[in-house]
Amino acid sequence: MGDTLLWQVGQVSGSLRPKGFDLMCVRCDAPVYIVKSQMCKRCYMALWRAKNYRPSQRVLATPYERFIAKVEKTESCWIWLAAKNPKGYGSFGTTYAHRWSYEYHKRPIPVGWQIDHLCKVTSCVNPDHLEAVTLEENLRRQHGSYGIYCKMGHVKTMVNGRLRCYDCQSIHKKNKRHADAKK
Repeated sequence: MGDTLLWQVGQVSGSLRPKGFDLMCVRCDAPVYIVKSQMCKRCYMALWRAKNYRPSQRVLATPYERFIAKVEKTESCWIWLAAKNPKGYGSFGTTYAHRWSYEYHKRPIPVGWQIDHLCKVTSCVNPDHLEAVTLEENLRRQHGSYGIYCKMGHVKTMVNGRLRCYDCQSIHKKNKRHADAKK
């Protein structure tokens, strides 16, 4: 039937009453069972069986209307209020909310690229605060200058989505081979 059940039936002083709610059926003045129809279950089912009553079809909102209903617009950021993952990124359907916002307001995201939050607020979905960047660029921005250089001052290189220092790695391997040769 698709209608929302308003309450669970409970016995209160010998009569059926909704718990903490005073809506009454428009046909027989019994406690309301289905809010949308404003009828008790008996009246609703009687009309349903007689095929004289069908609830009106639910008007589906556009994806943008559903999206914007879950956003709180502040002076600068658009904060996602609905479901978020543990890292704070919002989810909208089967995609991340910030990715949906970028694709809706700007352009499709190139394959393999990521969306960088320029404001550094993970729950922000303001398209002006989002930029499509490569994984390497996103990691550089995320880690700042200390992520680009190793402790020895060598420039790190991107390998399989991770920044590595090949200079330090080759020095370490050379020292290890030299130590193994002395044994």
